[in-house]
Amino acid sequence: MNVLVGHTNRIPEVMTHRPLPGRENKPDQILAFGNGYAHVRHTPGMPWKTLLSCCPAGWSPDVYIHWSPEYNAVPEGLERAACLTVGVFGDWNLGGRAIHAVGELFDVLVADRNGTQLLRQKGFPHVLYAPLWAFDPQMHRRIPCERDLDIVMIGSFNHAVQWERARWLARVAKLSRYYRVVVTSGVYGEEYVRLLNRAKIVFNRSIRGELNMRTFEATACGALLFYERENPEIRDLFVDREECVLYGEEDLEDLLAYYLAPVNAAERERIAQAGWIKVQSHTYAHHFSALLDQIEPFVEAKRNGAMPPRRFTERPPEEQRLCRAHQWYLSCNHETYERMEQELRTGTDSVDAAHFRGVLLAERACHLPATPTRYTLFENAHQELLRALAADPDYTMARHNLGWLLYHMGRTNEGDAELRNVVQQLESPRLTSRQLRGPCFPREFDTCDVLIEQVWNHFCPGTDAWKDALRQVLLGQIYLKWTQACFQQADFEAAIRHAKQAVTCWPGNGAAQYHLARALRAAGRPEEALVAYQQAVAASPFLLEAWQEQIQLLIDLQRPGQAIEQLGDILAILDGSPYYAGARPAFDHLHATALQSQQRAKREPPITRWIAFADWSLPEDWQALLRGFAETSVPGDAPMLLLRIDPEHCLNGLQVLEQIRSFLTQSRELSETVLPRVTLICQPVAPQDQWKLYRLASAVIVTPRATGYHPDLARNAGVPVWTLQDMRQRHAA
Repeated sequence: MNVLVGHTNRIPEVMTHRPLPGRENKPDQILAFGNGYAHVRHTPGMPWKTLLSCCPAGWSPDVYIHWSPEYNAVPEGLERAACLTVGVFGDWNLGGRAIHAVGELFDVLVADRNGTQLLRQKGFPHVLYAPLWAFDPQMHRRIPCERDLDIVMIGSFNHAVQWERARWLARVAKLSRYYRVVVTSGVYGEEYVRLLNRAKIVFNRSIRGELNMRTFEATACGALLFYERENPEIRDLFVDREECVLYGEEDLEDLLAYYLAPVNAAERERIAQAGWIKVQSHTYAHHFSALLDQIEPFVEAKRNGAMPPRRFTERPPEEQRLCRAHQWYLSCNHETYERMEQELRTGTDSVDAAHFRGVLLAERACHLPATPTRYTLFENAHQELLRALAADPDYTMARHNLGWLLYHMGRTNEGDAELRNVVQQLESPRLTSRQLRGPCFPREFDTCDVLIEQVWNHFCPGTDAWKDALRQVLLGQIYLKWTQACFQQADFEAAIRHAKQAVTCWPGNGAAQYHLARALRAAGRPEEALVAYQQAVAASPFLLEAWQEQIQLLIDLQRPGQAIEQLGDILAILDGSPYYAGARPAFDHLHATALQSQQRAKREPPITRWIAFADWSLPEDWQALLRGFAETSVPGDAPMLLLRIDPEHCLNGLQVLEQIRSFLTQSRELSETVLPRVTLICQPVAPQDQWKLYRLASAVIVTPRATGYHPDLARNAGVPVWTLQDMRQRHAA
């Protein structure tokens, strides 16, 4: 069988044109490109006819296998290929839009167990299950090495994508209190192999319920594999407690403790050895060979004309072009963007074509340095999106993309105006699914992108359920953007409103809860902020900014004991996660600060503090304040008066203190030994930290011309506000 394959995993047998295991007697000729293969010259998205012309003379494929259409641009004109075409969706969870765009371009689709179920539910007629991951025996192997690490996990730390696994990783990392734990990312090659060989146990958790590559690599390196019990594929390969260990929510820690106990070392090693033996027949070569065995009958059916026409060819030509444009855009391969943008200028200049051209131009511009070319691309993208909206003002997705484009161009006010229109359309009961068609800019593989892919996977595109789910994702994205903008502008109440809307749209999202927490904190609502911080770190335990701000808030609220308790958790996570070693000094500093605060609270009796905001440009204002305070002050049992001086007024603190001393000793004829206790607060205080001034005080004293006073912060802090008359009356009483 002649096989042309693009972007598959690196398989030594394919690289060197050796027979695949189990197909030694088959006359296979396999040519590959992409991902390190160089059998065929290839550029992303090149025309199918051109790709064929790059193959050896007289050679033509019986089957073309395109690996990961969710990442790799499909060849132009593939729908007209005479051979069988196969699309392999490895990360189908991140490929919902790509499946919809080009799934019907292929005769056969391949995925893991859950992926095949999803593809069949979407109506694809020919779907095959295959384990898509494996190991390379030349790389992943046992090497002489002491297994000095108890638990190891090496994988992606893109927690926007791996949000569910992040909670499990934090749970494992906390076990660094008892074991030698390494939960990390960014380790490759021989260093990766050595780390797996040092592991007694490799913790693993899949993202789609699949057998991921770590399943095979860890066992090939001789470690005991821990895998989630609910995985639908794991028992196809391993037997629990004989070749791996399957864990669940209720018994993970107990199982780890059991297999790490010295008395059970022999049992652990026996299971790891059995897993190593089992996995030897599960290399990439074995799995690719098994996939070809499954494909072969379809090749014969295609050759005999028994395969139905590809449904992609039934779409109108303009729709075919737009579907391919969408898939190319999602591939994030910028080599294809310019060619597709030019192609969309031919034929009918539709509203959708203008929209796609604008998005492609914008995405190209985003990845260029600040040059005239970047500016020109942005302007051209702007004009294309305006052209689309001039023809269809209710095209919500085009207006959404225009708003975000204006942000990228630095035209924030215009971007806000466009997104306000978008929110109005999204919240309208008259919104239609057609208004949400097309690509979504920008393409960043962030939380929004991941949620959009889930919508396209879980709902039938174009239905009301799909529309409503996508509406919520886009609204959450906009509200979160507005939360951050209002926070930067020190409009904290508006930031809270937008953040609460973002949390409603994205329930369980740690980033949304984090931005709500910091807005509440800045608005002087620390108790509510603490709840939101807790929810943020529960949902996103590696969101270190949330941990840091939560602990600092507890210290600011003079709750060092609670701060130390929280620090115990995050320090354990950091101890088990060397990937975040750079964050450790900041948390060590917080720990030292919390301990000092705790010790100080034990030593020092509580002091009554009054804070006042005077108009320092009018001597009579601050002098009246001091006069009233001095009259109510009792030597040996007086409160402390905190006077706020905004450093932006450029007042010299020492000179002000001298003026205060002079006023009290000369005008009020007070002895130096009985002067009331007055402290100046003249340090710069960021807008989001103004609330701290009020938490310091037992009461706020305001003068008729008080400057810098924030009544809402005083109310939120529950601090009474007194005038000079109130202070005198309390003293008289």
